[in-house]
Amino acid sequence: MDDLRLPTALWVEAHTRQLSAQGIPFYILNTGALGGGTVLLKLNGREKGIGLLIQQRDADGVLGWAHALGRESVEESEADSYIQRAVAR
Repeated sequence: MDDLRLPTALWVEAHTRQLSAQGIPFYILNTGALGGGTVLLKLNGREKGIGLLIQQRDADGVLGWAHALGRESVEESEADSYIQRAVAR
């Protein structure tokens, strides 16, 4: 079975260009493997808390997002700990 997925670095570059073009601020905390790897989004909702999303595929291979810690909003320290563990893996 051929895997026609984009390398992670190319996927991230395409999306960061779109964000820049729309004037949406972002910051890349860590770049891992260029060809593949987990993509995590840490979203600062300010008074609403921190959202931490992880990119994953469903049983049919469709790419989507899920709350990494099972909740829509978490404390920033909890999100940072999750990210540190993910990077260490």
